Amino acid sequence: MTELMVVLAIIVIIALFGLPALVDSLHRSKIDGANRQVATVMRAARLEAIKLGRPVGVFADFATDRVFRFVDEDGNGVYEDGVDTVLGEVPLPAGVSFQGPPAQPDAIDGFGGNPYVLFDIDGSAGATGAFRIADTRQNFLEVRVSPAATGRVQIRKWDETDWFAQGENGKSWKWN
Repeated sequence: MTELMVVLAIIVIIALFGLPALVDSLHRSKIDGANRQVATVMRAARLEAIKLGRPVGVFADFATDRVFRFVDEDGNGVYEDGVDTVLGEVPLPAGVSFQGPPAQPDAIDGFGGNPYVLFDIDGSAGATGAFRIADTRQNFLEVRVSPAATGRVQIRKWDETDWFAQGENGKSWKWN
């Protein structure tokens, strides 16, 4: 019986040391996963535009914290609810929202100030820009489309001074 209590005590102590790391990992995976989903939605929209031969966009709904792909049915370059066909949507998880860092607080950068990016039939983007996403621990990531000519989609993180991709210039992401 004493041996069992000692083993259980050791397991509890090990679990207590590992719990903060597990919680940190869960928070990090939540915002990282949300950004990867948004990037996937953007890449899918670009491929849909090429496949369909019609402009396809990604709209960020800041009020409901969701993004969705849409076909620009009337070709006017603007998302119109009830006019354009929605191909799919992704809600951001709880605790993650569209938001920029204090130094650049806007949840959107570029895209002509619009909450959407439109991909043309050749895969190019109508404008460069980014959707910015934050978690409750003040980690900020962005999904950037640049350059417009290729419609390249990239995930970058804010490091208190600038945005950079994982491994860019030998830097790795640090998490709060």
